[in-house]
Amino acid sequence: MATHKLTIKDLQVNVSIYGKGSPLLLLNGQGGLIRTFDSLRDELVDFTTITLDVPGVGKSQMPRWPMRLPRYADLVIASSPPWSAGQACCGLSVCASAR
Repeated sequence: MATHKLTIKDLQVNVSIYGKGSPLLLLNGQGGLIRTFDSLRDELVDFTTITLDVPGVGKSQMPRWPMRLPRYADLVIASSPPWSAGQACCGLSVCASAR
């Protein structure tokens, strides 16, 4: 699945947007990669899924300082495309409680 880099809050973040339909944000846990959701995304044909490599993991830039949960949540919200306002969200681990 194709990915691209976005600059979000001064960090280069690797983001993937895949499919067509209502937006669904998929958040992996700390240390998780975009590919964590590949098999699930293939099944979610009625959704446009959005996921990212968390900062410091995969192809995303390492933050200068460790990120606390509120900063991580702000980054996730900023990474979502403007057209995805009000989207559904599915998270694993600590990311299930990000916002």
